[in-house]
Amino acid sequence: MAEQALFDPLCSAAVAFMDKEELKDRLSALPCSHILFLSSPSALERWGLQPLIEAMRKRAAVRFVTAAVANPTPKDIREALLKFAGEPIDCIVALGGGSIIDLAKGVSAFYDPESVPDETRIVEGIRRHGYRLRDSLLPIVAVPTTAGTGSELTQWGTIWNLDEKKKYSVDAPALKPRAAYIVPELTLTLSPAVTLSTGVDALSHAVEAYWSKRTSPLVRALASQSIGMILGSLEPLLAQPQNVKLREKLCCASVLAGLAFSQTRTTACHSLSYPLTIFFNIPHGVAAAMTLGAVARRNTGHFPDDAELFELFAPYGGVQAWLNEVCAQFRPLRLSSFGVKADDLDMLCAHAFTAGRMDNNPVAFSRDDALAILREVL
Repeated sequence: MAEQALFDPLCSAAVAFMDKEELKDRLSALPCSHILFLSSPSALERWGLQPLIEAMRKRAAVRFVTAAVANPTPKDIREALLKFAGEPIDCIVALGGGSIIDLAKGVSAFYDPESVPDETRIVEGIRRHGYRLRDSLLPIVAVPTTAGTGSELTQWGTIWNLDEKKKYSVDAPALKPRAAYIVPELTLTLSPAVTLSTGVDALSHAVEAYWSKRTSPLVRALASQSIGMILGSLEPLLAQPQNVKLREKLCCASVLAGLAFSQTRTTACHSLSYPLTIFFNIPHGVAAAMTLGAVARRNTGHFPDDAELFELFAPYGGVQAWLNEVCAQFRPLRLSSFGVKADDLDMLCAHAFTAGRMDNNPVAFSRDDALAILREVL
């Protein structure tokens, strides 16, 4: 298999680890005069953000907008835009999980100070990538409050069309955040279930980057480091959720995975996961990890340095054994534990082939292959 050279910059975002006090200093010093601060409705209380917002307002006009989103939709983009319609904005600060950062990318793509597009225009703009024709998009500063989605380091954001039961993306180089400020203590409020889901999402990003058709020695080095850190820290963290050092390690692993898959994108596991989330509301990270072991077995021998990847999992009994162990305290990592039945698999297969994901896998999977994988994890 031919190696693929990397032509994109490895990381155009300014990545920095810090505590909440330094975050306040950094955000207060942003060279912007009109800032949209996008976060969740509980953000002010959960993370004690009021002093941060007040400090920022000494230097700039700050519009604080909240959105309760799990998987952002075109409707969510429009509703967010309506909250500050007509106001000048020159920068977005997105503080939250991957959904908030993805929503910020959607807002950046469709922000127009003179008008707010309706939902139909947003859907059409996403399909046709009309936002790429604009002269400029709002720059984003991302402050992730989970450790796993990687959205703070990628140029794409996932947008879900629940009416059509489809997953779309906004995707443009200008949508990659200009800065990613990593504050491990912000992840202390995560529930064990979200810690698990985002942790195995980061694992899936790293593993899929490692074996992607676009892999390279540098990608594999980043992914290997990330995988090793996740394997060694996620399960202990679930037992010690207030351990800041373990939180920091998982945040670092997430950044490394983000750097890796920002170069390659994901593969079959993510492609198979999208209908699991759309139709059965399986948390995205869990849905991606659901097929990781089954896909790993089929990919063995078809990508460079595969033995080195699987050696990382060997002390834990292999990919599937580690996943089963870490997920066991919540629910079995099986489709049936989320309400999926054998009769649903044909429908899931019909929605499981996402361009740029399934065809990025080192082994080409047919519909029968996908069906066999889903049956294996039922």
